Amino acid sequence: MQTRRTRGLVVALLASALVTSACGLKPEVKDQLAQGGALGAGAVSQAGGEAGVDSGTGADVQAGTDAGAADAGTADAGTTDAGATGAGTTDAAAGSSTGGSSGGSTGGSAGGSTGGSTGSSTGGSTGGTTGGAKGAPAAEQQVGPNSKIGVDDKKKTLKIFLHGPLTGAGVPQDSFISGTPKYWKGKKVKGFTVEAEAFDDKYQPGPAVKACNSKAKEGFLIIGGAGTDQIQACARSQVLRRGNVPYLSAGVTTNGLTDLGHYFATSLTYADQARLVVAMAKKGGYLAPANGKGWAVVVSKTPNFADAQAAIVSALKGAGQKVTVINTPKTGGDSTAVSNQLREGDFKTVYFLGQPTFFIELVGKAGCPAYCPQWTGVGVSMGTNSIGSLACRGSGNQYKGEFLSPMPGLDKAGALAPGVRFRDDIEFGIYATMQVLEQMLKAVPGDSFTRESFITALEGKTFTGKISGTVNFSKGHFGGTGAHALKMNCGSGQHVTNGFYT
Repeated sequence: MQTRRTRGLVVALLASALVTSACGLKPEVKDQLAQGGALGAGAVSQAGGEAGVDSGTGADVQAGTDAGAADAGTADAGTTDAGATGAGTTDAAAGSSTGGSSGGSTGGSAGGSTGGSTGSSTGGSTGGTTGGAKGAPAAEQQVGPNSKIGVDDKKKTLKIFLHGPLTGAGVPQDSFISGTPKYWKGKKVKGFTVEAEAFDDKYQPGPAVKACNSKAKEGFLIIGGAGTDQIQACARSQVLRRGNVPYLSAGVTTNGLTDLGHYFATSLTYADQARLVVAMAKKGGYLAPANGKGWAVVVSKTPNFADAQAAIVSALKGAGQKVTVINTPKTGGDSTAVSNQLREGDFKTVYFLGQPTFFIELVGKAGCPAYCPQWTGVGVSMGTNSIGSLACRGSGNQYKGEFLSPMPGLDKAGALAPGVRFRDDIEFGIYATMQVLEQMLKAVPGDSFTRESFITALEGKTFTGKISGTVNFSKGHFGGTGAHALKMNCGSGQHVTNGFYT
C-alpha cells in the first residue's frame, strides 16, 4: 500500500500535449513565506505537507493484481561529500506485484519497469481495497473492447475527462476547472462537440484510481492531470487496461508504464530531460568548473524518480561534472539539514526533483545573499509562476531558477494563442494540451470514434500543436521531443521563455 501523500501544491502541468494540472499554496503558507522567508517545519505540518507534485512513493495502489509493483533499479549516485544524506545508490525497489511483473532498468523512454500484468483481481479494485464479490468490478463490467463509451453518435458528442485535485489541495481550482473545457468552446471535431470535464482525484493515488475507474464508465478517454503517482496509478488500473481506455499524460516516470498499450506520454520523461538540463546549463553558464564542488542533485527517494536520478547523474558525469546526490525522504524531510548540506558544500548549482514546498523551503533557508545557488531541473513544477514567485519572496527576490517545461511560459501566450485571454499559466497549459488532443482526434479514420480506433490512430504517428510542439509516437508510446527553458524573473513575478531544447 502506498503511504499517505502530502496533498497541497500540485503541478504536473501536463502540456506539450497532454495535460496540465494546477499549482498553489494555501494562504497561510504564502503569508509565512512572505513574512519570514522560509517555511518552518511547523508551517509545513500545519499545511498538511503543502507539497505535491512529484512526492510519490512509486507504489501502485490498485487492489488485486497491481498492489505495490515498482522496482526501478539502481542509480549511480556519483561522488559524495561527507555528510550527504542518502548519497550513493538509490534503493528503488518497492516490492513485487501480485499477478504482474516489474522491470528493473532505468533511463529513458525504454527504461523502467513494465508492469504489464493482466491477472484478474477478486472483487473491485478501487482505491487500494478489494471488494467482496467475485468477478469484474462494477466499473469494469461497463467497459470493454471496441468501446464507444463516451461517444454519442446521434447527438454528436464526445466526452473526455481530465483528473486533478479539486479538493484537499491548495490549488487554483477555478483555473483548473475553467481551463479544461476552454479550448473546445465553439469547436467541433469531425462534427462532434467535445465535452471536457475535470474530476477530483484528491491528489492521492488511491482516490485517483477509484475516480478514474468510475469515469471509465462514461468517458471516451482520460487525461492524467496530477502528480506522478496519480498518473502511474490510473494508467495501471485494471479497469482502464481491460476497458482499453485511452490514458494520456505528460512524460514523468517510466516505472511500470512502458508496456501499457493504452497509455501515451506526450512529453519527455524526467529521465529523457536529463541531457537537456545539461545543455541548458551549458548555455546558461552554470556548468561547474572542473576544480569546483560540482553539482548537488537533490531527489526524493522514490522508485518513480529512480530513472530520472540515474539519467541526470550519467549526463552530468558525461559533461565532466562532479556530482553529489542528496536523497530526501518521500515526504520531503528536514529542509534545514539539507539546506545546511548545500551551503556547507558550497554547491553553485543544484538540480532538484521533489516536492515544491520542500523546494521553496530550501530556497528560503539557503541564506541569500550569502549563499544563493543556481537552481535547475526538469519540468514542470518549478517552472510554474506560483512556485517561482514564492521562491523569489522566500529569497528576498534573489532567487535564480531555470527549469525545463513541456510548454513555453505565459509570456508567449499572446503570440501562440492570439485573442485568447488566460487567467494564468494553468489555463494556458490546459489550452495547449487540448490543442494537441484535437489533432489526435482528427487522425481517427471515419466519421465516428471507438477507443480502439483512437489508440490505433496514435500508433506510430506524429502530432504538432502550435503551442506545445511535436509529439512523435514513431518509436513507441513515449512521444516527447523537446522542452522549453523557463527562467524566473523575480521583478515581474513571471517565468520568461529562454529557449527550446531537443
